[in-house]
Amino acid sequence: MRLLRLFLTATFSLLLFEGCATLDSIGAMTAFETDPLLPKIKNVKALPSIGSVGFEWKSIKDSAVKGINIYRGFPGANRADLKLIGSTSRYATHFVDITAKPDREYLYTFTTTALGRESLPGKVIRIKTPHRYNRPSFAKVFVVGVDSAKVLWSPHSNPAIVKYLIQRRRDGGDWLYLAEVRGRLGAEYVDNGVRRGHSYTYRVFGVDCHNIASYPKEAGVLNP
Repeated sequence: MRLLRLFLTATFSLLLFEGCATLDSIGAMTAFETDPLLPKIKNVKALPSIGSVGFEWKSIKDSAVKGINIYRGFPGANRADLKLIGSTSRYATHFVDITAKPDREYLYTFTTTALGRESLPGKVIRIKTPHRYNRPSFAKVFVVGVDSAKVLWSPHSNPAIVKYLIQRRRDGGDWLYLAEVRGRLGAEYVDNGVRRGHSYTYRVFGVDCHNIASYPKEAGVLNP
């Protein structure tokens, strides 16, 4: 039985989940004693989106159960990297992983708990989150003054976008943060920091309320 418990603990380490807190804030999986008599979470439904994954299951009727643990893992990940990422009441029937990243594959599983004991894991669910938002359809940069340039872009077609991030690089160097423009209908930014003798390249990202960014749209190179 002890060997079985060690095996199950190692198996749990492959199946981890991330909830409203980050993986680092929850830390490693808490040590529970495996109790095969505790009921499993069955028939979990999952709905992935770009920046989150929602789950729904039937309510737990067994009064011996006190809570539910949620685990998340990554296909091919080392066991040492896997973490317990969330816990909730036995009365809960929903959980949302709001820290899932776009275009990623995850493994999820659920267990029930009672006073330091934990059930066997439920069915492992494999989830693929969608790709990031498309880039803005248009962006261009113009010289508008001696030391000024205007970056124009088209408002993003997706209503989930709530702001824009503008990055700039000088003379082919690294991309650096330049500015943020709030509002999906925002369409321009004036850069008053350009100098003669240098080249500047700009790009624009659409960003949603969870700070999930679209693919970037380059606005071109400026040589004032």
